[in-house]
Amino acid sequence: MAPSRKRKTAARSVANPSKKRRSVRGPQVGDVASPFTTMPAELQLRVLRFCDPKTLAAVSITSNYFRELALRVLWEIQPVDTFLKNFSQLDKYEDLRLAVRHLAVRNNSTPSRSRMSGVTKRLVDRFPKNYFPGLTELTVEFHGATYEHFADIMNSISTHKPRNLKRLNIKVARRWTKLGDVWDTKHKEVKYPTDMKSIRVECSYGGTPFAFDPILALDASRNTLTTADIRLSLWYDHFSLQPCPKVKSLDVYHEVFDGAIAEKATKKFPNVEHLVLRAPQFGAIWHRENPDIVMEKYVAWNGFSALKSAELMYIESDRFGFGRVKCRDIVMKSFVSLIGKWIAGGKLKDLEKVRCYYQNDMYWRGGRGTEPVHSFDLLITKSGELRSVTVGNITRFPEEDPDDIDSDSATPKESRIRVILE
Repeated sequence: MAPSRKRKTAARSVANPSKKRRSVRGPQVGDVASPFTTMPAELQLRVLRFCDPKTLAAVSITSNYFRELALRVLWEIQPVDTFLKNFSQLDKYEDLRLAVRHLAVRNNSTPSRSRMSGVTKRLVDRFPKNYFPGLTELTVEFHGATYEHFADIMNSISTHKPRNLKRLNIKVARRWTKLGDVWDTKHKEVKYPTDMKSIRVECSYGGTPFAFDPILALDASRNTLTTADIRLSLWYDHFSLQPCPKVKSLDVYHEVFDGAIAEKATKKFPNVEHLVLRAPQFGAIWHRENPDIVMEKYVAWNGFSALKSAELMYIESDRFGFGRVKCRDIVMKSFVSLIGKWIAGGKLKDLEKVRCYYQNDMYWRGGRGTEPVHSFDLLITKSGELRSVTVGNITRFPEEDPDDIDSDSATPKESRIRVILE
């Protein structure tokens, strides 16, 4: 009888399969020999944290050992989406759970109500077990049909909040429905986490009025919140007025056709020292002949008495054939006029500098666009009873002739508006 050709399989230990760790594995045969590998694992991880993602990707292909180290660092510095495959890795390797700093529930991982239900169940089951002990930031994106799941996630993370969680990002995604619909028909109560340092709330146009107020997330941390980012749409008709006295930095996206929220914002954030105001898109909705008509809407943002610095951001659009240089000159003159109205009558006495940016469309929408290609500063100086707005530090476009900056058709290097203080 011929001998059996069946392979003899070695017995495997199945004790504590969920306690596998990646970072404890030392260099093995076939790995690259390097003095770096003789250092303690924690010191190696600390060094790799200074590398950008591209460098980590290059390091990861040199050996299996460096691949495991790079993977651990990448999970620390980049948001971890709630895909099922990511949870499989997290369930298998304990040290990856320790590495997660930013957990993101995004639209690409929850494209439907059923997907959102699965993600919610996985998170609600894991939050009570201190599954992400190192979590510092949480992002949740949802639309009207998944509001109940958003409420479940918020209620769970509030009850079982990780100790280091300090940043919360909420985005109500765009969803077209018939007018008159109400999103949260069951009016499920939402409990937001407390003791946050930074909160971002974005509500995009959805065709239906909101029947809930995500701004209440700021109220839950009003005594600890220092940075707020608010992006509200035309249809947003709620605004809680409980003050957040410790907020020093405020980022606001305010389109021309949005509701008048400047007065409410000054009451809710009375001690803001740095304001980031995102102005409308030039060429698309700006008045072609007189942009000052549009800028009148932004005069109301001069109610922050403690304001020391500000940033004004805008998108350039060549829809009317102006060209980038001409658009820049028109915007510059409009911003000088706007700041002059801000400081008129002795208001904003501590305002010293306003920086203005041109953003490309991808960077504006949160994509991977390049940094701003154009900027200029508006400096507010005081001489006796007069205050001056000076334009300086102008970065020119590549196609711009340096000699044209002083011509009659362009904005001069320095232009001043003198406002007598009361």
